Amino acid sequence: MVRMPRIRIDYGSEPAQFGHLYTPTGSDVPVPVVMLIHGGYWSADFHLNLATTLASECARRGVAAWNVEYRRVGAGGGWPETSADIETALVATTTLLPDASPVPLDTGDVRIVGHSAGANSRCG
Repeated sequence: MVRMPRIRIDYGSEPAQFGHLYTPTGSDVPVPVVMLIHGGYWSADFHLNLATTLASECARRGVAAWNVEYRRVGAGGGWPETSADIETALVATTTLLPDASPVPLDTGDVRIVGHSAGANSRCG
């Protein structure tokens, strides 16, 4: 499996408030965006690398992937910080990502995919 290039983007000032943006190469038309929220019991023992392979595969197939880290229990998180981070990372799809992306993004077509605890994170 060839890993696609990634761009680190901070969406907040806390150490765990960042994500990796993976984009398809060479697209001239806006591509959809999927925000990936990793699982791991909301524990600081687990990181966004759980979703790295999926993010890379999304980009390889023509979709931009925003693989986000967030504050977890043991890393400054818990309720409400974790949910606030997920919401802020989602807002970043329309505020921060377009300027950082080497390809145009369709910010009107953003999907959220969460795994395990990441699927239970709430936005808004």
